[in-house]
Amino acid sequence: AENPAGLRLLMTWDGAAAAQVSAPLGPFFGCSDAGRPATDVKGLWTGFADGWFYCYLPMPFHTSAKIEIANDMDAQVAVTAQAGWIARPPDDDAAYFHARRYDHALVEPGRDYEVLDATGRGHFVGIVMDRPGHMEGDDSFFVDGAREPVIRGTGTEDFFNFAWGLSHTGDYALHGITIQGGPVCYRMHIPATVPFARSLKITWEHGHDVQAGPNTHQGRYSGVVFYYVLGE
Repeated sequence: AENPAGLRLLMTWDGAAAAQVSAPLGPFFGCSDAGRPATDVKGLWTGFADGWFYCYLPMPFHTSAKIEIANDMDAQVAVTAQAGWIARPPDDDAAYFHARRYDHALVEPGRDYEVLDATGRGHFVGIVMDRPGHMEGDDSFFVDGAREPVIRGTGTEDFFNFAWGLSHTGDYALHGITIQGGPVCYRMHIPATVPFARSLKITWEHGHDVQAGPNTHQGRYSGVVFYYVLGE
């Protein structure tokens, strides 16, 4: 697509009632939702190179796979796409691939915003943050209904394997930050996935003021979370 803004990617496995993948086109591939990337984003699993978005994350299915691109704009958009698959049945315990958008135009002061609230048995594999409005902001992973986070981060830039802010760019195999109207950050937890047996909830602080404490920065917080769930 010449401009991915306003386009959504939908994927449905084995005739599910609702699409397991529903995400804006740009952030799904590690890019911004603001428009066509100005430079390549060469992640190992997702990215943009030579004028093409690409994704190599496994997407097993047993009987059917449906991939759609929805246009939420008034104007028509020309899209060229390619899909490849292996004609081999997956293992019985293969989990379904999911990708979900989170989007918070207004966040509550003093409280983390929610990135993911998933149920079932599965594992978290990655996240893309589209132009986060904060550098400091700890991530929290609550596994299987735990009241306290099993994983507690030390800051947003730390989570994406950078330091001293989000102004340093770089696109690497499993993490990176690109600048396109603001930073776009991605990180893949492969092979170090976060497993869960019943549920996984991920929340994020939005800023941390020395005097006022955490969750003090307003702004729009959005992105895409990648995870797998077994059996649905």
